[in-house]
Amino acid sequence: MFSCCGGCRRANTHYFCGVFVFAYVAEHYFITRGLKAQALWVKKQHFRISVYRYNVTMPIHPSYGVTRNRTTTTIALIGAAMIVLMLVAQLFGYEDFSIVLSDITAINDARSLSIISAAIVIAELLALPYLLAMYMSRLMRVVSALLAFGVSGFWLLSSLTNSHSENSALFSSTADLAGGLLAALWAFTLFACICRVIYSDSRFRHVAP
Repeated sequence: MFSCCGGCRRANTHYFCGVFVFAYVAEHYFITRGLKAQALWVKKQHFRISVYRYNVTMPIHPSYGVTRNRTTTTIALIGAAMIVLMLVAQLFGYEDFSIVLSDITAINDARSLSIISAAIVIAELLALPYLLAMYMSRLMRVVSALLAFGVSGFWLLSSLTNSHSENSALFSSTADLAGGLLAALWAFTLFACICRVIYSDSRFRHVAP
């Protein structure tokens, strides 16, 4: 008996595999007969069945993630509050955000600066679910953590390399925080909080005996 799903765990997987084999044979049959329209229709149906099978046999299991202690939760909330303050200020001054970014970057193209400013705002927004330990899938949690680490690292690098700029761009034009010690301390605190949370949530952290 033909079987192609030995590693599958669902009871209806054999049915899907049979449909796939039938669709494969039918598609090649129509192609050899020169019936391209019929072969294209079979290919579309095969794709729809594949998407349905993925949704049925590979469900997403959301969760709240690793249980954090009080210290880690407090640090995560501090990092989230800092990102929220930056995000709100950047949205209030979003029209000038790309102009302010041009002072701390070596990019002068208006289109590129608009894309970078939008990417920063979106990254900060998507970093919040991880810090707030929201109910989401494991993949989304990893993506959110990477975005939090990346955006905080970007602000730390920009604050350290643009200490003489008139505006550090942390709060766009809503609050003109000049580059220097205060901007570097803010960015370093944010980066340290996020690194501390990621370190605590990681399964590779060192556990003392």
